Amino acid sequence: MVDSLRKGLRRAAVFGTILVGAACGQEATAPVQPIPEANAGLISDVTGLVGKLLQVKVLERKSAAPANLVASAVIGKAGGVIEIPRTGFRFVVPPNALDSNVTITVSAVKGTQVAYEFAPHGLKFKKPASFQQDLSHTNALLGLNFGLKGAYFKDASQLNPKSGTALINELIKAFSIGGWVTFPIDHFSGYLVSCA
Repeated sequence: MVDSLRKGLRRAAVFGTILVGAACGQEATAPVQPIPEANAGLISDVTGLVGKLLQVKVLERKSAAPANLVASAVIGKAGGVIEIPRTGFRFVVPPNALDSNVTITVSAVKGTQVAYEFAPHGLKFKKPASFQQDLSHTNALLGLNFGLKGAYFKDASQLNPKSGTALINELIKAFSIGGWVTFPIDHFSGYLVSCA
């Protein structure tokens, strides 16, 4: 009976590894539908700070960015949106998340990792903003996105494009909705999508 249980557990572990690998390594095929503006009630479950740096595999883009791709906007009390269409990225700041106008800059990090740097560093939001990534621009397999998570990193030195990994400071619960992955952001530096 113990041997039977062990065999069952091994099969389950192998199957789970295959599914996570598929979610992280296959091309998306389904059409993408835009997702609604961030809903703080839906995306407010943050798993919190990791006590030490944690290594994760980073979701990859289908095509590499030859250099950092940058977008900026002045966002104030009314909220706003910043997009980087080439990478399928959208950043949504809800109304009343900021008390005054702030020039926010988002940089898609060069290469294939789905990683972005945000400025001004240290900016905090009164209501969570929303990181939104169109998965059709990535190698994620739509329908098998349960392994995707958001992650916070302090600076680009924590990214390792050669190994496809990163050392992160915080892991964040993410949601896959209509071909997009989304998670909340309440402070700035860098964020990425982790697939393992």
